[in-house]
Amino acid sequence: MSLSNIVLPARMEKALATWDFLQSQQIYFAPVRHHSPACAYGLLSLIDDIQPDHILIEAPVSFNHLLPDLLHPDAKPPIAVMGQADFQARESQEGETPQATTRSAFFPFCDYSPEWVALHAGHRHNATLRFIDLPWVEQIAIEERQNDASQSLQAERY
Repeated sequence: MSLSNIVLPARMEKALATWDFLQSQQIYFAPVRHHSPACAYGLLSLIDDIQPDHILIEAPVSFNHLLPDLLHPDAKPPIAVMGQADFQARESQEGETPQATTRSAFFPFCDYSPEWVALHAGHRHNATLRFIDLPWVEQIAIEERQNDASQSLQAERY
């Protein structure tokens, strides 16, 4: 089956041209759906095919110190990293001290999670591994500055 008769919007044509250029420079993107066995398998195939020197994974950069633990032979999924952040409530009544609140989130890893596969396949290929997302505390700070109307419904917690 061919899709060559479909006219793509200009922005999609530009995105595909950029994608091709980056791959010619040996820069690859693997957009994935979290906890997707199909994405994990595709990612494993990509890593085994291109044998990258570096793998950058979407997870808080503040978790990089946990890489040796996540890669330890005794670390078996399902496991999770828990992030916590303390912050001051957005609003307080006049004269009241703002209440500190703790926000927590789990970052789960299953054996079929693309992130888990990327870590272990990359480690097998001696790639430099790094988490690259904002630290959890900064993610919470941004979320707290946004009003409810501006929050994305694509966020997984919704």
